[in-house]
Amino acid sequence: MSKYSISEKMQLAVWYVADKIKRNLSLSNPKSWNPALWNLYGATQTESGVSVDEHSALNLAAVYAAINIISGDISTLPLGLFKTVSNKRKRITDHPSLQVLTYKANPIMPAINVRRTLTAHMLSWGNMYAEIVRDGLNNVTALWPITPDRVSPKWQGGTVVYEIDRSSSNPIILPKERVLHISGLGYNGITGYSVISKAAESIGLSIASEKFGARYFGSNTNMGGAIKYPRALG
Repeated sequence: MSKYSISEKMQLAVWYVADKIKRNLSLSNPKSWNPALWNLYGATQTESGVSVDEHSALNLAAVYAAINIISGDISTLPLGLFKTVSNKRKRITDHPSLQVLTYKANPIMPAINVRRTLTAHMLSWGNMYAEIVRDGLNNVTALWPITPDRVSPKWQGGTVVYEIDRSSSNPIILPKERVLHISGLGYNGITGYSVISKAAESIGLSIASEKFGARYFGSNTNMGGAIKYPRALG
């Protein structure tokens, strides 16, 4: 019995056909400029002809520098836990979650690395996700980052659940209690806009300009020469 569901087989078929069409189309064929064929791959086809997504955008130095600096600075900011006691805010220094948030997020990742990674996700995808692991006393013991391109928030049974793609026929469904989700500006109050997708045109133009300049000089192109005219120019 096949390990793929009917819906997954249909999606694979669409990807296969789209890829075959793209490879067989020439630049003179209007169909080759159809954005729908490119958006099937999760990237945005820009007017400059460059396909832009959250991964390829990092190849642009300005985008990489911005995300790297902002996420790096934010990850080093002090983080404290507070609770309200008699209408006054009191800092907590002995809560089990403090260890996870400030020192070691999980068995293999320091907290600063996880906070930097999640901030980078927010700056790129407009959302940050992390799986929350709890012990028998319901204390948070670990946070595991999840790349936003694998997460699909869904409304189910009067609440939000998170479908995590494992690139298999059976995605994981996590309740909201097990997911730390912080979203940026969005349209539905649940998920944020992809920052890279919204800036795809300007990013695509910059990448196209870089590629043109690199190929121009890489080909040792030189527009040298002199023009002489027998009389004075008016």
